[in-house]
Amino acid sequence: EPPVDRRADVFAVGVLLWEAATGARLWKGMPELTILKHLLMGDIPAASSVSPDIAPALDAIIRKAMAPDREDRYPTAAAMSFAMGRQVRIHVRRRSRRCERGTSTSPIFISTP
Repeated sequence: EPPVDRRADVFAVGVLLWEAATGARLWKGMPELTILKHLLMGDIPAASSVSPDIAPALDAIIRKAMAPDREDRYPTAAAMSFAMGRQVRIHVRRRSRRCERGTSTSPIFISTP
């Protein structure tokens, strides 16, 4: 088994982001062994399954951060931060255009039609 590396921290940040985005606790009230089983099986619910209004880009960032296989996660917190910053900039530009047209007042990272 390879040693734990910084991708464990990326996973932890993914959990925090999942909980912040959904307003819910991940696996609230489940016994620790049940949670461990879910983790080992890769059975991690998408944030959008709890809060459908989460933008697909944010959902994808959270899913990548919490990927069961650490090789599939962001390699560093900096890489995750870059991905988030890029999506925020894209979303803000889109939102600004919609606001200029009077078609959107949605907050950042909430999916809009």
